[in-house]
Amino acid sequence: GCEVSTNLSVRVDPDINVRISSDIEEGCSPLFVTFTNSSSGASDHTWFYRLKGSNSQEEVLTTPYASYEFLNQTQDAITYEVIYLAENRFGCEESDTLEVIVWPELVPDFTIDPERQVLPESTISIANNTNDGPWEYYWSLGDGNTSDDPDLAEHTYETYGVYAVSLEVNYGPCTERHSETTAVEPVSPIVDFTADVLEGCRPLTVNFTNLSQYADPDSYYWTFGDGLGWSNAENPSFTFYDPGTYTVTLEATNDLG
Repeated sequence: GCEVSTNLSVRVDPDINVRISSDIEEGCSPLFVTFTNSSSGASDHTWFYRLKGSNSQEEVLTTPYASYEFLNQTQDAITYEVIYLAENRFGCEESDTLEVIVWPELVPDFTIDPERQVLPESTISIANNTNDGPWEYYWSLGDGNTSDDPDLAEHTYETYGVYAVSLEVNYGPCTERHSETTAVEPVSPIVDFTADVLEGCRPLTVNFTNLSQYADPDSYYWTFGDGLGWSNAENPSFTFYDPGTYTVTLEATNDLG
């Protein structure tokens, strides 16, 4: 009927329930991601990230929450692992890992030469300075013309105007744009003419040759200096009957006003 007993103390420490999430799982470089932490039971927090498959620890943070800016200067999408480690005051530890896919950074850039010109000059040269990569290109040249040629070198405009040239670069889910402006300005008519004779006995018939440029042919207006004679012909002839010295004038406009 004899009994012997003994007692042992067993301590069960509270566990940690890890729950983390991110506001973005995939995007284009530079990609800013905020991580939310709704874990329970943790007193100490550690965050860091690394390229998937590596053992490095980048930008270690000891805060409950974390935000990181991920960069990708390559020509392919890369995956980062974001690791969260939780520990309580009893030494218990739990962890979780989230992945973030970061696509390459697109930096569309080009220059136009010249930025301003006057008709009849209307051709621009284009130098594409976009960072290298297997990107898709879409040019909009401001006059309704487009191109998908990454090596587009020049374009000629049919008329005057101010044109917004834009380049859209696409890769995966990423799209970036860059724009420049070029101006093709209208030209005023250049009015000029010659005569087959400049002096002679009356009656003197003179044949005029019109050398004007950029003028509307329907706008020519000749006056022959006698106060009466005029013509709308392109190359008129006129007979002077009275002796004297006459100033012959040609005026013209164009469809640009």
